[in-house]
Amino acid sequence: MPKVSAAALQGSRLDEDWAALLGTPFGSHSVRGKSQRHPDDVRRHYLELETRRSRVYPRRDLVSARTTLAQVLEKMAP
Repeated sequence: MPKVSAAALQGSRLDEDWAALLGTPFGSHSVRGKSQRHPDDVRRHYLELETRRSRVYPRRDLVSARTTLAQVLEKMAP
């Protein structure tokens, strides 16, 4: 996953952050258990949404990670 630039970290825009996140491909190890509609592969739901030209992912479909953003960031810290 590409690193976000120091300049982007100083600002309040999330352009680079989203580009880094959305620019990474989903591997088969990270697609299970994310969607209630397609528990085996969230990519199927993305394809359905693209077909319908949806602009927003339905939050009610997401499966809770049972963790906070702070906990995720703490695990990522060196």
